[in-house]
Order: sequence, then structure tokens, then C-alpha cells
Amino acid sequence: MSRDRRHDFPELPAVETLRDALYDARGVTLDVLRLDRLHPLWGGNKVFKLLPNLHRAEALGLRRVISFGGAYSNHLHALAAWGAEHGVQTVGIVRGEAPARPGPTLRELHERGMHIRHVSRAEYRRRHDPAWVGEVTRELMPALVIPEGGDNAEGFAGCRELGHSIAALAGGWDVIALACGTGTTLAGVVAGSGAYVLGVAALRDAAGITACAAAHLAPTVRRFRVLERFAGRGFARIDAELAAFMARFTQRSGVPLDPVYTGKLFLGLHALVGEGRFPPGTRVLALHTGGLQGAREASCGRILPAAGAVPL
Repeated sequence: MSRDRRHDFPELPAVETLRDALYDARGVTLDVLRLDRLHPLWGGNKVFKLLPNLHRAEALGLRRVISFGGAYSNHLHALAAWGAEHGVQTVGIVRGEAPARPGPTLRELHERGMHIRHVSRAEYRRRHDPAWVGEVTRELMPALVIPEGGDNAEGFAGCRELGHSIAALAGGWDVIALACGTGTTLAGVVAGSGAYVLGVAALRDAAGITACAAAHLAPTVRRFRVLERFAGRGFARIDAELAAFMARFTQRSGVPLDPVYTGKLFLGLHALVGEGRFPPGTRVLALHTGGLQGAREASCGRILPAAGAVPL
């Protein structure tokens, strides 16, 4: 890894303007920043949260990194790909017992040399408990432990750099919108861009996401809001409305979506525009945060359907 941190963050791709009859009728401009184009394996927002943590590991002389996630974690997928490319040993503490037939994400984690340790869902709920983390990682030391999703000071700092890079694009956007799980990326973009940021929750816990984001920001910073109404029936659950919307959106725009994060983001924006929530003349920048592991798992029938759901 280079020691010049300024040059480690990838250059942002060109912003794309998506044309849509509904947006045109409402006088709203939708621009998309496709972070999924940054790299075929570790593209998306995850690299911004991982890089500062990997710099910290390097500074401490550590060549092993441990983190946490589910069986189709975008975060672990990006970490494993980066580790394989840069000679860093990676360990994933994965929620749930080992499946009899691993899905594509778990298979690729193994192929890229990540050591997988499965823990029960009950155990995994203690992932924020320092005592439990110390216990489950003790025999793997010395190593740097990164929280689930890169939700720490280093992850926030990397996402703040993403926000700075977005501000430098000088696109004149009134709103930056993104899907969020932990709130780290949202907080970093708020801090770095100086813009108003709209978060579309991927899970039914807008209050928790808001609290996590606020913990990274100064108490006076209130330039964001997290909406829960588009989380559907919960994290990694897809229903007929979301499946149909994703199919139409990708067919018309050519932009791939996943049912865990980006599908909910663009479904939410479409609904808000249709309801007239954005005044005419509003310019929206949607961050496509990459992480398409959910789409791959859904195609294998591994994303949980909601009641009345249809398979992708």
C-alpha cells in the first residue's frame, strides 16, 4: 500500500444524468455517481471506509485484518478482494452457521484467501461488545479489528474524503441521496460535502442509523435525514414492488441495482418525486454505492422474500 494517503482514494467516475419521464414532468434532475464503477471487485463506498483502516494496520505493522458481516456482506467482499490484491491477511467473522451450500459471496471470500469463522446469530448480536470481540478474536492476534461495515473513526474519515471529492465536482446539487445501513457513509458525506443528505434506510431502524450518523458529527450539524418507509419488510427482504421496480429501472437506464441497498434508494427517490416532495428545479445526486452482492444472492434465491414476494 502506498504511504501517500491522498493518492490512495480512487478518482471518482463521471456523473451521469438519468432521463425519466416522471422526473422530467416534475422538473427534477437526477444525476447518479456510480461508485460501482470504481473497481470490479472492491468498487463502491466500502473502499472509502476500508482504506484508512488499512493505513492504520500498516502504520501499526499489522498484516492481518479482521472484520464482521453477513453471508453476503459487501464489506467483507471488498475487504477480501483488497487483501488478496495487496497481500493483507483477512479474517471474516460471519453471522450464522456455515451453510451446506455456500452462496457466491462466501465462495469468493474463500477463493480470495479470507479465513471465515462462522458464529451463531445470537453470538453475532454481541458484535458491538468489546469483551465478546476480544474473546472471539484473541487467538487471531496480532491483527487490526474493523467493526461491521467499517463503522469507526477511520471509516468516517474516509467517507468524509468522499464528501470532499463530491463537493469538488461542483455540480450544484440541492440534495445528495444514498442508501444507508450503519450511517457511516451518510455522516462522512454530510461532513465532507457540506450539502443536505437524504438517507434511505436499508433496514427498519432509521432511529438507530440516525444516532450512529450523529455520533460522528458535531452536535450542530443537522443537514441530513434518514427515511425508513422504503425499507420494506426489513433488511435483505425483497417484495414484488421492489423486484418489479428494479427490473424496469435497469432495463430503462442500464444501471444495475441490488435489493438490499440501491434498489431501495432509487425506489424511494421515484416515489418521493412522484409525490411532489422535491420542488421543480431541484437537482438530486444519487450515490450508487456499489455492493451488488445482494443481487447475486437474490438470483440464487438466497435473499429472503417478504410475504407475497416474487423471486428475481
